[in-house]
Amino acid sequence: MSGIISRLRLITRPLSASELAEMLGVHKVTVYKLARRGVIPSYRIASAVRFDATAVASWLSGTERAATS
Repeated sequence: MSGIISRLRLITRPLSASELAEMLGVHKVTVYKLARRGVIPSYRIASAVRFDATAVASWLSGTERAATS
């Protein structure tokens, strides 16, 4: 997981659900569902859902720490 977190921290542009899903190894519908429930950090630009890579990396770091505690 730390490899994904490191890669996300290097990305400076917003990610689409498809891009993030590919990085996380899940279906893009899963990413949309997590965003809708407020589980994963996201924001909207008009009708498009986008993900700040740094915010997602921080979220993943927090879930990784919680899982190992």
